[in-house]
Amino acid sequence: MTLLMALATGCGGTKQITTSGLASNVMAQPRGTIGILTAAAPSELPLALQALGIPYKRLASQTLREDLFTMQIVMVDEGALDDEAAVREYARILDHAAQYGIIVVLLHQDSRTMRRVVGKLKHKVYPRDVEYGIRLTTTKGADPVLNYPNPLTRTNYDSIGGRVTQLVSGGRDARGIIAANVEAPDSSAAMLWEPFEKGFVWYVSVPITAHAAAGYEAEQKLIANLVSNR
Repeated sequence: MTLLMALATGCGGTKQITTSGLASNVMAQPRGTIGILTAAAPSELPLALQALGIPYKRLASQTLREDLFTMQIVMVDEGALDDEAAVREYARILDHAAQYGIIVVLLHQDSRTMRRVVGKLKHKVYPRDVEYGIRLTTTKGADPVLNYPNPLTRTNYDSIGGRVTQLVSGGRDARGIIAANVEAPDSSAAMLWEPFEKGFVWYVSVPITAHAAAGYEAEQKLIANLVSNR
């Protein structure tokens, strides 16, 4: 792997962060600049996208409407919805997705947070915590997001599955693309897809950004595929 030197700017000035770079066999073909709604706490998502060479722009409340019209995909950072201001911004993103057909990728959120905010959002995710080992599978093996531009392997699923602590279900039309139970994937999803009027929403129940930023293949493939597919 190569090393990526990223610049992070905070109130104390600019500092260098060293993170592992792109796994040698992972590529991304992003659909333009990706909008990201980041968590209030320090975020690994920008580093994960930089490691994959994916252009992104942080979304701010003041310019959110204008920015959304320039984007086809928005990613909501892990833990972002712990912040009430981010919940309001996410609701605006969902409204835009429903009307204009963009893709929203909601990354892992704490189960307590999801239960707290579910009544405030038009898109519903219902989490349950698990405390046992999970062997992930898929009934949607031909789904493009599992294959393009990076085919996910059994080893990749096992790598991601080793850190599952949350499984989810969604609304009536939600489909579990990666799940713990092949007989009931829509109620045991680790990666959930759901149409949302003219757009659609992905939810990834496993934390992946830190591992992607550090150069782990499975997590980099998943992020790369999510931003490369329609």
